[in-house]
Amino acid sequence: MKNRARLFKTLLRYLCYYRDIELDPVEYLVMDDRKLVFVIISKVACTSIKAAIGQAYGITSEEESILAIHVHPRWCVERRKLTGERKHYYKFAFVRNPLTRLVSCYRDKIIYDHATADYSYYYYDRGFYDIPPNTSFSDFIARIHNIPDFLAERHFKSQYYTVHKKGRINVDFVGKFENLNEDWSILASRFDFNPNLEHFHSSKHKDPCVNDVAAYYDDTTLRRVLRRYKSDFDAFGYQKTT
Repeated sequence: MKNRARLFKTLLRYLCYYRDIELDPVEYLVMDDRKLVFVIISKVACTSIKAAIGQAYGITSEEESILAIHVHPRWCVERRKLTGERKHYYKFAFVRNPLTRLVSCYRDKIIYDHATADYSYYYYDRGFYDIPPNTSFSDFIARIHNIPDFLAERHFKSQYYTVHKKGRINVDFVGKFENLNEDWSILASRFDFNPNLEHFHSSKHKDPCVNDVAAYYDDTTLRRVLRRYKSDFDAFGYQKTT
């Protein structure tokens, strides 16, 4: 029975790989006038970057909720893959140390208080994933570390998977969250955006260990993350320690 399950899983992986199938496909923010594409990786300053881009197009957060910047109707978005001439536009993405990215995901999406949350519902209530609200960080990692990228939700999908296509990088510029202002200023200068990024910390009050990432990790949890996100650590040069 175990062999059949393993065979089915292997066949599913190959099918999705060669047919380019994803449960939660990559999202591209397209700027035709600049021949530019922002390849979005969640939990890597997306809100700040979208807000800076939006200023150039008269798109704002509309004050009442910064979440509005993500779903503004004036964005030009493609999903799964770029089509036509857009495949040849200049593409950029930002990446982040997987250890801090997962803590950010946990604080923002898993720690949930209906009275104070940005969403009126727990984020993973309306999805494919069995991740209960307010579960422990170690349990969160245990639940996601075996989910392959083609089935993973965007907030914990590997960054390597998003910016590589069959082993080859498919973006022209990769900035780092850890050098956010410096790397963004390069793009802002080239494509005429506001070089000053606003900083949004939607999860900053949700956990007492907000500034202590190491406090989230024990040996087992760290080992799982290093194994699950090995491609991120290797491709983007992140240290494998907290």
